[in-house]
Amino acid sequence: MHLTDVGLNALGGILSHAAGSMLIMGPTVNSYKRYWDSGQFAPSQINWGMDNKTCTVRLSANGRLEYKLPDASVNPYLSHAALLAAIEDGLNNKIDPGEPTAGSSYDGGIEMFEPLPLTLVEAVRAFEKDDVVRASMPGPLADLLLDLKRDEWARFCAFVTDWEHERYWQAIP
Repeated sequence: MHLTDVGLNALGGILSHAAGSMLIMGPTVNSYKRYWDSGQFAPSQINWGMDNKTCTVRLSANGRLEYKLPDASVNPYLSHAALLAAIEDGLNNKIDPGEPTAGSSYDGGIEMFEPLPLTLVEAVRAFEKDDVVRASMPGPLADLLLDLKRDEWARFCAFVTDWEHERYWQAIP
């Protein structure tokens, strides 16, 4: 299993813009639940590895790259535009993806890239900072996406869930 220099630079672009693309790859409040559960083989940090299911990008035994961030609610048009922009940036700037992660990502390790957003609001902030991913779509669309996702987060934060009710109901005098 190996990647050419071009493949490594493309991978470097994918990894360097993974945090910024999370708003697209995980577009709902619920999208982030799987990143908190290591049993689902969802990534916990931005990295890559050889046939390593705990990494953001896995180089499989047959030599293909598997990008593990998108969830089932992803818009494929937006995700592919963001992914192509990240790859182009990696190729143009010869971005180094670093060494592959050996062992489980859940054990920690050196973080070479931005931290993986673990909530929708963290993804909004990362998207705001990533000019490459934002530029992968027309400016008004990027602004609309930010407005909608900020509103979704605010509505979620204002909603009392069953968990909160069950957890705190007995504590209320």
